[in-house]
Parts: sequence; structure tokens; C-alpha cells
Amino acid sequence: ALRRAAADAALTVPGIERARARGLGVLRRRLVVRVATNYRNPANLEELVHTAVTARLDRIEPMHRPLVDVRLGWRKD
Repeated sequence: ALRRAAADAALTVPGIERARARGLGVLRRRLVVRVATNYRNPANLEELVHTAVTARLDRIEPMHRPLVDVRLGWRKD
């Protein structure tokens, strides 16, 4: 449920077309959010996604706070 909430928070950022969150297993303490955009020059889009996901985690207040790693990819339609 936490991964779904992180992906949903990433999709609220304007310009993000796809978002997927992985991680948070027994040995994994990091939440990796992969996002895709159609923009050729995404500028600070990665920082905006990171801010949106951490704000959502602040509202949820999980018992163990995962580290958030955002990976931005450009895709051509």
C-alpha cells in the first residue's frame, strides 16, 4: 500500500506520465520511484517528484521511514 501511495503521489506532479514504485522488502530499506515524462528537458522534475512523495509519506507517517530514490526517464511517444 505504501508503494501504491508513493506512485500515486508521483503522478500528481505535472508532466509525469507514468510512475512505479519498488522496494521495501525484508532486506530493502529504500523506496525506488521510477517516473517517465514526455519532456525533453525535465529540469527539476526529479526534485518535484521527490518532494511530492516525501510529503505523502509525512502524511501517512509509517513506522519505519524509507529512503526515497527517484529515477526519471524520458520516453518518446
